[in-house]
Amino acid sequence: MKILLISNNYRPELTGPGGYTSDLAEYLVQQGEEVTVLTSFPHYPLWRLYPGFKQGFFPKSVLNGVKIIRCPIYIPQSPGAFKRILYDLSFTLSSAFAGLFTGKYDIIYCISPPLTIGLTANFLSLLKKCPFIFHIMDLVPDTPIALGMLNNQAVINMLYSLERYVYKNADGIVAISPGYLRNLADKHVPLEKAALLPNWIDIDVITPGERVNNFRQRNKLDGHEFLVTYAGNMGNKQGLETLLQAAELIQNGNKNNVKFLMVGEGARKKFLLDYARRRNLKNVIFLPLQPAEDFPGLLSASDALVITQRSSVVDICLPGKLMTNCASGRPILAAVNRESETARFINEAGCGIIVEPEKPVALLEGILKLKDSPDLARSLGAKGRKYVENFYSRDKVLNSFHHFIKKIAEIH
Repeated sequence: MKILLISNNYRPELTGPGGYTSDLAEYLVQQGEEVTVLTSFPHYPLWRLYPGFKQGFFPKSVLNGVKIIRCPIYIPQSPGAFKRILYDLSFTLSSAFAGLFTGKYDIIYCISPPLTIGLTANFLSLLKKCPFIFHIMDLVPDTPIALGMLNNQAVINMLYSLERYVYKNADGIVAISPGYLRNLADKHVPLEKAALLPNWIDIDVITPGERVNNFRQRNKLDGHEFLVTYAGNMGNKQGLETLLQAAELIQNGNKNNVKFLMVGEGARKKFLLDYARRRNLKNVIFLPLQPAEDFPGLLSASDALVITQRSSVVDICLPGKLMTNCASGRPILAAVNRESETARFINEAGCGIIVEPEKPVALLEGILKLKDSPDLARSLGAKGRKYVENFYSRDKVLNSFHHFIKKIAEIH
C-alpha cells in the first residue's frame, strides 16, 4: 500500500506532533507499506530553523525507510494570531504544490493542526482518486477560542465552516481521546467513519530509573532536593506562570529543599524567564530541550511531574506528555480543570493528584503533599506505569492505526 502522509512536523522534531508522526510513518514502513511524508523544515518548538537546516524548494531524503519531502514554510519568530494564520497557510499551500508531483497513492493521511491541511488532503485525494484520513491532534478552532486567542467572529465562522467541510469530505477521522470523539458527535459527524486512536509511548525507552542519577549530577541537583519538573511546550494553553507563582510561595516560605525544573521551548518561554528574573526565583532552573537520550534520565531524576492548563481547557487538549510522564513511574501533579481530558486520564489511571487550575496556592499544597507522602508518590507513579503498559504501549496502539488505515483504503 502506498501512503502519502502530510504533517507540518517530523524528525528531528521530537516534541508535539513530530515524534508521533515519525513513529507512525516508520512503523508503517516496518509493516511493509510504502510511505512518503510531506513536511516542513524542522522548527518547532523553537520557532526557528534547527541547526544544519536551510529552507529550500522541496528537497528529498530517506530516513529509516521513509521518503521525506520538505516544503518551505513561513516561520514567525513570535507566533501571534495573524502570523499563525500565515504560518498555517504557507505549509498548506506548499504541501499541496509538492503533492502534485508525488504520483499515485492508495490513501492520504494528514495530521492537524493546521486545520487547513485538510484542504490539502482533500484536494490531493480528488486529484489522485484515493481516500484521505484526517487525524486530529488539536481541535481547531475550539482551542484558540477557549484560550481567548481568537475572538473575531467572522474568522471563527469561517474556520467552523472549513471544519465542517473537512469533516464531511474526510473518509476517515482519527480522534486521540474520548473528549475529541464527543466533540465530533456534538458536531454531527458520523461516528462510523471515526476511530478513537490515542497517542502512544515507547515503554522500552521511557522506564522508571534511579532518581539520583547522571542527570542530577550534570545539573548540580542535590539528591536531597525534591525536584518538581515541567517538561514540554511552553505555550499559551499551559498557563505556566501558575507554577512560577507556586515556586515563589515556596521560596518565600524558606522551603529550600524544593527545586523547580522547567525544560523546553515555546512562545511563552521569554515571558516566563523574565517573570522568574523579576521575582528573583532562585529555586527555578530553566533548561532547553534535552537530547532524546537524556530525556529518560531527566524524568527519573524528578520527584513530581507537573502538568498545568488554563481553566478554560476542557475537551480540547490531551497532552502527549501524560503518557511519557506515566511511563517514567513518577507521580503527576495536574493543575487542570476537573472536567478536562487530562483529569479524566489521571482519574482512570490513578497516577496523580489533581488541583484547581490557575491557583498557585492549590498547586503548592499538591507539591507539599507529594513531598511529605513518599509512599503515596511511589504508589501513584507505579499505577501510571502499569496503566500505559496496558493501554498505550507503542506497538499496541500503532497496530490499531495500521488496521484503521487499511480499512479505510479497502472500503473506498
